[in-house]
Amino acid sequence: MKAGRFSPSLLAGSACAARFAAKQAFSGHLTFASVYPKWILFETNGMNDETFGAGTERSTVQALLDKGYELSYGGGFRDTGKRDTVLRRKW
Repeated sequence: MKAGRFSPSLLAGSACAARFAAKQAFSGHLTFASVYPKWILFETNGMNDETFGAGTERSTVQALLDKGYELSYGGGFRDTGKRDTVLRRKW
């Protein structure tokens, strides 16, 4: 395959994967927990607060805690001084 060209088999594979996922979702094989990641790791170095306004990192972490995640490390640079945040799904 030449650089810059799409492979029809790649596209067919993507379509097949999408059909499989849709079939699983409608047949009840996907559970609520299976669509949420077990672990979430993201950078909280203060840039989000600088870009989107003070409190952005705190509210992001709090929203994930409210959804059933627990804080494993960090929690926002302004609050903890740690530049990464790691959360784990409790359910």
